[in-house]
Amino acid sequence: YLLEKKILKEKYTQLCNKLYEIGNLNGVLSLLDWDEKTIIPSEGAKAREKQKEILSQLIFEKSTSVELKKLIDWLSFPKYFNMLPTDFDKANVREAEYNYTRVSSIPSNLINQIQIVEDIFSLEF
Repeated sequence: YLLEKKILKEKYTQLCNKLYEIGNLNGVLSLLDWDEKTIIPSEGAKAREKQKEILSQLIFEKSTSVELKKLIDWLSFPKYFNMLPTDFDKANVREAEYNYTRVSSIPSNLINQIQIVEDIFSLEF
């Protein structure tokens, strides 16, 4: 039982670290987006687009990785899920599973196109 608790804590910590990294990368993407919309010189727009494209792809890859899926599946297994110490931890695992399912349903070749459409609509409105 103690070994299972230790493994549970390690797996949950790994999941949180991966989610934290994805969250930080999304924050950088938002900053690049804001910079592009507010202060970037027109000469820098192409370079900023390429940066956003690369970062979007990296976020997608990390958000749909096999490692992340394995952690979510392990932590979602009822035996281990019920061993999570707080409702917050359980909600975190449920939210990670929901986001993984949502993002992994998008074909990877559409990620950059989605970013382009979002950019167009944010300029229009």
